[in-house]
Amino acid sequence: MIIQLKNFGPIEFFEFDTDKDMHFIFGENNIGKSYAISAVYLILKNWNLFIDELNEDKEYLAKTIHNLELSRVDENKNSVIQSVFDKTIQNKFTSKVEKSFSNSYSSIGELINKKNKEVFKIIINTHDFTIEITQNDEGLYSHFIPLNKNSALEKAITSDKYSLQTTDFINTLKNSNDIQSLYFLPASRSGIYSVLSGFTGLIVQLTQFRNEVPTLKFEIPNLSEPLADYYLNISNIKEKAYNTPFSWFAKEMEANIIKGKINFDKLNHKLYYEPINLDLSLELSEVSSMISEIASIIAYLKFIIKYNENGESKGDNYLFIEEPEAHLHPKIQVELIKLFAEMAKKGLKVVMTSHSNYMFNKLSNMILAKEIDPNTITVAHMKLGEKGSYIDKNSMHVDEFGIEDNNFADVAEELYMERLKLYEQTP
Repeated sequence: MIIQLKNFGPIEFFEFDTDKDMHFIFGENNIGKSYAISAVYLILKNWNLFIDELNEDKEYLAKTIHNLELSRVDENKNSVIQSVFDKTIQNKFTSKVEKSFSNSYSSIGELINKKNKEVFKIIINTHDFTIEITQNDEGLYSHFIPLNKNSALEKAITSDKYSLQTTDFINTLKNSNDIQSLYFLPASRSGIYSVLSGFTGLIVQLTQFRNEVPTLKFEIPNLSEPLADYYLNISNIKEKAYNTPFSWFAKEMEANIIKGKINFDKLNHKLYYEPINLDLSLELSEVSSMISEIASIIAYLKFIIKYNENGESKGDNYLFIEEPEAHLHPKIQVELIKLFAEMAKKGLKVVMTSHSNYMFNKLSNMILAKEIDPNTITVAHMKLGEKGSYIDKNSMHVDEFGIEDNNFADVAEELYMERLKLYEQTP
């Protein structure tokens, strides 16, 4: 599945290929990197919910077909089945995306590209179909287009003798991208966690005095959906860590990076850091910024990201993470990118934004050393154009020789030339 964003807020064009195992988005600040991956996360999240709903309610399509046939007796079967496709996607998927966007951005109307004033478009492309989502006065609307002439969906439209089977429709949609779970780690996650975890204690205390202050009012913080999902996942941690292929990576980070363990106190709903060989249990607000930033990654690997009961993944797992290098020494950044590459091999697709030339250079070296298949990764360089930010497909090219540096090299060269001039001026 390839997801394209066109004229989406500050973004002129962005593309995301779910077949890739690792996605690295580079670019200057305030160019739309977080905007883009938040949108992709919400689209994939709601696609997963949509497929689950259809699996649980297989009679929905049959009812939709029957109702449309009754109300549109003068139309042929082909147009009725096309309407079934459109109505199903609109009611079961597009409406969810619209709600998520409303929760995460200031408003649907604000998503129009400010540079060229064009209405945004989301395009979802697969081998078998395309979905186009755009905006009108009433909100988001979508159109479903079957592509593969040999597919059951195309035959259902074009052949008078072919009927639409519920399982054909669901399986074609599901096969486009087999998602098991998605997780989002925002930038500044340690600060966000500290603030939101403080609300937990506040709410607990307020409930104890709710009869004494019945008129007490306070506003609930307005959180974007990816941010809310992050905190809900942390808050719903169970006491026992999962035994999954990702547990090993959590143990590696604990042993070799933070030199301690991250544990969760279910009673207080808080994460704690316990240093090796010290009888201490510290809240994340009491530890270094490096430990607090790494802590949420460890918590996800240790307590949140899980396989099924048999220890096997039912589908693709995604970890979206913004600026994982924050507050980390270059040496730790290098170790982290090595672990991310290994996670991807174990079935956890990694999607990250970054400003780290250390992580970039290590990734390039790993490709050159044949530790990573260049065909499994995407390196997207976002630039700012007249109509908004876009992915420069001719920049940061990836092949067996590594990644072309068209993001960090210019700055390094400018600093080098500046140094040479300063040397020349030195008496």
